[in-house]
Amino acid sequence: MTTCEIHFRRDPREWSETDTSLQAALVRRHVLQTASDTDEQRIREAIDGIFAKQGPEGHLDDAEDPITGTGGELLDAIVFGADPSREEVRRTVELLLKYPDGDQGFGAISPYAIEALCRMGRTDDEVLGASICRWIEIEDQWNHPSKLCPWTPAVVLRALWCAHRIAEVVPVVERGLVSIRDNLDAEGRLGYNDPWGFIDCAGVIDHPIAAEIVTKQLPLLFSEQDEDGGWSEHSFVAFRALYLHGYLR
Repeated sequence: MTTCEIHFRRDPREWSETDTSLQAALVRRHVLQTASDTDEQRIREAIDGIFAKQGPEGHLDDAEDPITGTGGELLDAIVFGADPSREEVRRTVELLLKYPDGDQGFGAISPYAIEALCRMGRTDDEVLGASICRWIEIEDQWNHPSKLCPWTPAVVLRALWCAHRIAEVVPVVERGLVSIRDNLDAEGRLGYNDPWGFIDCAGVIDHPIAAEIVTKQLPLLFSEQDEDGGWSEHSFVAFRALYLHGYLR
């Protein structure tokens, strides 16, 4: 891994090699492919922690919108590396598919659930296909940083990109990425939006416009870097985005 291309104020290499946090374990396993047995154990414990709070019906979250929250927790577990055949995963998926219209009024399962199902390879589920079509159909409600919550449109774009091999989503994703890229300010931020949501999104989408988003957010990454060279709870998404788009190799 080199750092000469963008001249970090602090070299993240040492952090990625020596830090003992879950974030570092995720970086080593999923980005650098250098995970140790200790890293694997730490990740297993994190996955077990997600499922330890599973309710009798399969819920994983006590958020105001529990179906959406459950989808988010499942996605975390799958991204971390949970086995899709695990019993708790099966129960969670069954719950999500019982609510094909979600619980937030969009008439579709949440972007988190879409991405989780795609990552699990469950691309033949009718609910998944119908929900992808629905999110495309209501694009005018979400596909711009001025729409909805501080994580819009990032979470939807990320989910749709994960479905790009089974559905015609690239034009929609490109429009959303352009709206982010063209509205980021000189510090890599955009209005009320969570800037880390954009880094998270761009770190999943292997597309030139996503790379341009990461480039425009380099000032944010420089300014938010910790003294130890990492990015605290954002380290995994930061490394993933930088590595995917060629800044850390």
